[in-house]
Amino acid sequence: HALQLELLSRAWPAVLAGEVAERKRLARMLGHWRDLSGLQAHVRRLRSTHLGRLSRDSLLQRLRHARAVLLHDAHALGARVHAEPPRILAARIARYHAAANTGNGRREA
Repeated sequence: HALQLELLSRAWPAVLAGEVAERKRLARMLGHWRDLSGLQAHVRRLRSTHLGRLSRDSLLQRLRHARAVLLHDAHALGARVHAEPPRILAARIARYHAAANTGNGRREA
């Protein structure tokens, strides 16, 4: 969805650039959350209980906390980013596109 919105952002870049940026930010947050999940699984499989100055349990605790914070923040951002129903968003973008195509901001009759 973020990529589709980015492609359509030429219809009104000043307005849609912020929306595109927030959707990309959400995608990055979820990507980091997934990366931390993979790291957490890898650390769980380690045989050694000490990893430098940290114990495996301490590192796992930090990873769990970081994932929880990221997920909480992603839910909050997702609620804002997706507050507008898709059908209404599509209609709004279509109006921006129509206005951009007229060249003067008014709808064609």
